[in-house]
Amino acid sequence: MDPQHDALAEAFARLIDTPPDRREALLDEIDDEHVRRRLVRLMNIAASATRAGPMANAAIDARRRAIDEGQHAPSDSPSSSIAGYTIERLLGEGGMGSVFLATQERPARRVALKLVKAGFGSERALRRFELEAETLGRLRHPGIAQIHEAGLHEGRPFFAMEFVDGSTLTEYADRQGLGTRERLRLIAQVAAAVQHAHQQGVIHRDLKPANILVTEIETDRGRASQPKVLDFGVAKVTESDILATTMQTDIGQLVGTIPYMSPEQAGGDPAALDTRSDIYALGVVAFELLT
Repeated sequence: MDPQHDALAEAFARLIDTPPDRREALLDEIDDEHVRRRLVRLMNIAASATRAGPMANAAIDARRRAIDEGQHAPSDSPSSSIAGYTIERLLGEGGMGSVFLATQERPARRVALKLVKAGFGSERALRRFELEAETLGRLRHPGIAQIHEAGLHEGRPFFAMEFVDGSTLTEYADRQGLGTRERLRLIAQVAAAVQHAHQQGVIHRDLKPANILVTEIETDRGRASQPKVLDFGVAKVTESDILATTMQTDIGQLVGTIPYMSPEQAGGDPAALDTRSDIYALGVVAFELLT
């Protein structure tokens, strides 16, 4: 990891946890002028997202309060329900939210229900969520887990997605004892799925082995492996500003996965982020899978 980015992330984390009236003093203590300018720019981005003035703290403090107040996902009891979905059990949790195995009432089918954490933000962010969720629903590719529906539950975004019963990319390759050729074939399948989404104008932003599950399907030639990319575009839809790549969560992680991020994404510059960031992440995934 770039040491300068590490310094920026550490300084930004300290800035978030510092009372508002002491943040200017904390900035003055930072010797690195470049890091100091980046921190000011990130604070201004947060302020502009809420139509506040320079160095305002409203966006950061609102998001931090939502986290600290512990607005957790609903119980994983089968009796719990969300917007027409009956929860069966918790599948996993991450920095963005919780994923449940659920049954949709109409049509009746099992889905992976992702409930995003609270603190979604402004009316502008909600409008963008609706528009971009519709775009994600139009992605049609065997290598992309289909998003069936997106909506809001008590002000929190949720996604009902195709339930993929499989193993992560690296776990599958290791368990099956795949050689180099077979591993390259898996990467080629993933790359084709990524290309399809890019042609539709959708960037993933968080490609990593944990977001690529491999299942087995029946074909004319017998059973074959089929990687499925999860959460395509969800990071962009559910984040209302550039702090998606720099904001700390309640468990001390950055939103997104640093080891797979391109330098542009890790640097938090929205103008520099495009489809090439996904290609960078795909290269890191391929390196990990092959070595």
